[in-house]
Order: sequence, then C-alpha cells, then structure tokens
Amino acid sequence: MQEMLQYQLRQHDRHSKARLGQLRTARAVIETPTFMPVGSLGPVKGLEAEDLQNLGFRLMLNNAYHMYLRPGHKIVAEM
Repeated sequence: MQEMLQYQLRQHDRHSKARLGQLRTARAVIETPTFMPVGSLGPVKGLEAEDLQNLGFRLMLNNAYHMYLRPGHKIVAEM
C-alpha cells in the first residue's frame, strides 16, 4: 500500500526552528514552508479556483466541520 502523506526535511537552521521541506501527498508535492488561503470561512469566497492558481496558491486549507455547517453536507455532496 502506498503511503498517502510523506514529509522530507530538506534543510534546517541550527539557530532556530526554521526548516525547508517537501510534503508529498497522493495528489501533489508541496514545498514548505508555504502560504495558503483558508477557504472555510470566506476569505476566498469571491475567487474562482483559476484565480487562486494565478495568484500562485497550490493548495487551500479547509475545515470539514465548517463546511458541514455552511454550506452544508448536502450542497458539498452535490458539488
């Protein structure tokens, strides 16, 4: 069975906790650290996925509980 999530430390600073790494998921490779918009409470509601890509974002953080509350599990399932 293939591991779904893997983190590889590339470099770290001896004087702080700073580090560079690579997060591998089943769908993508993400260089860390990375900035990502939070999509569950509205900061990106007015943007299309293409807009986020054009801004350079490769992933978005979502909270499943917030998605359950609003817009709701039925709407999410329809999407």
